[in-house]
Amino acid sequence: MVRRVCCGMRVSWCLPLLLLPGCARDVDAPLIQGPGGQAADQASARSVVAEPHWYQAKFTEPCGRALLTLEREGTAPLEVQVVGTRNPISELRYPVLLGTKLRVSGYLTGEQHDDDHCGSYPVFHVVGYEPAGQVTRLLSVHSIDPQFQQYAHGLPRDKFVPQDFVNFRGEIRLVDGDSCKTRNFGCEPPLLAVNDADGSEYCCSLVQTPREIARTRLKGRQFLIANASEHYDFRIALDSDCDDSAFLPGECARKGRISVLKKGTSEVLETLEQGEIWMQFEDSGELIVNSAEMYEYQGTINVGDFNFDGHEDFAVQADQSGAYGGPTFEVYLYRASAKRFTHSRVLSKLTQENLGFFAVDPGSKRITAFSKSGCCTHWSHTYEMRGERPMLVGRWYQELTDSVGWIDTEQRLVNGRWVTSIKTRPEEPIDFEE
Repeated sequence: MVRRVCCGMRVSWCLPLLLLPGCARDVDAPLIQGPGGQAADQASARSVVAEPHWYQAKFTEPCGRALLTLEREGTAPLEVQVVGTRNPISELRYPVLLGTKLRVSGYLTGEQHDDDHCGSYPVFHVVGYEPAGQVTRLLSVHSIDPQFQQYAHGLPRDKFVPQDFVNFRGEIRLVDGDSCKTRNFGCEPPLLAVNDADGSEYCCSLVQTPREIARTRLKGRQFLIANASEHYDFRIALDSDCDDSAFLPGECARKGRISVLKKGTSEVLETLEQGEIWMQFEDSGELIVNSAEMYEYQGTINVGDFNFDGHEDFAVQADQSGAYGGPTFEVYLYRASAKRFTHSRVLSKLTQENLGFFAVDPGSKRITAFSKSGCCTHWSHTYEMRGERPMLVGRWYQELTDSVGWIDTEQRLVNGRWVTSIKTRPEEPIDFEE
């Protein structure tokens, strides 16, 4: 579902450009005027120190060319050509880019870009960005471009979420433009209230997606999982049918029980109750299992040897109350002395305080939990399992500063003492998924 839209081909004629008020941090780096402001030659642009600074920015398309306009108090706006792997123009969906003011961190490279058609613009290297004020996801019910029909009601407005990016591989709901009627008062179910970018208000239904069509297979309260473990099968029994339209298609949450079965049989070895079980389905209608990829749908059940004692353990997704609306899990470790599974409060808490399920490294016999704050602060904690309890043996912290760029601080526990190393670099943060 990865889709990248060429700047020159985007459909912008159908929408007004809505810009929200934002804020800008005071910075020391001067802005050098270019096209659209007062003239400045290339030599003066090269005098700018290549250190990242924060600026207020908005997207613009003069002459069909995708640029950012940088602003700060006391200077005229400066239109720039954007480069860098953290590029909001190439990363954000077009309706989000059009509607949302940004704060970007970066620096003028001192170069000029001239395409012999739209003129010459200074080059600006972006190393990070975030919304300045509320995120606006423009919607036009009569647009011929489906990306302007994505239904985003309920998504947080104070931060970007995975659905705001062009590489989002999950399923996105679309408004059925043919169903839309002018809204005078409320909307009768199943129609939903929709605010159009031109200021109009409608009552609309949503296009039925493949996952929603497959959802007819999901109705019920008992599900057998036979593809998650080498030694066990699992049966999930919910207290009520899994057909609640309050959840997104492909999702369902209910109180229920997890029965551990002897592989390939109906013999119940153990049954565990859970206050809520979050069911996450593939488009095909099958439950997602053994998936812990960050920022993606994670498994209803994840199986592995979490404490490296030679026995399979498992975790059951509980809800979506974790960091940045991510999943949390209840973790169950196999206790050989009792020949049964026991709930691990401390490992369950790791998923509640970090970005989803922790990474398991059988080679080093360690687990690592990742977290972040906004665009420019990341950290992780690495643990060595001592029986059923994790012992902290490594810490990594990364943040973006105005003075030196990215600062990476790594600490390792060596012979009972913490050893610290610090590195600085002007480029991109480490990708957790690399």
